[in-house]
Amino acid sequence: MPELLILPDSGSKTYEILVRLFNEQGSPADPDTQAMKLTIKDVSGSVVVSQFNMTRTGIGQYVYNYVLNATDAIRTLYFFFDYSVNSVAFDQVRATETSPFQSD
Repeated sequence: MPELLILPDSGSKTYEILVRLFNEQGSPADPDTQAMKLTIKDVSGSVVVSQFNMTRTGIGQYVYNYVLNATDAIRTLYFFFDYSVNSVAFDQVRATETSPFQSD
């Protein structure tokens, strides 16, 4: 997960969000039903993306292309990755911020 998502000067920029899962032996492994759902919320709890099925690109590998527009707000975003393994639900959360520039 990138620490910062840099707002483009104009137009839009696409960020590839990649999730990789591994089993206890360290080998790539899929969750139950080969499904990884993504929800993105801002710091106020407003939903930016709702329960999107991420694209499976290989065993244990899922991707989502997040499009950031030049007109988007500067804010903190929380990415919620929901999946199940052996019928046990998991909810992993990662945070990032949008910014008009790269920090030092």
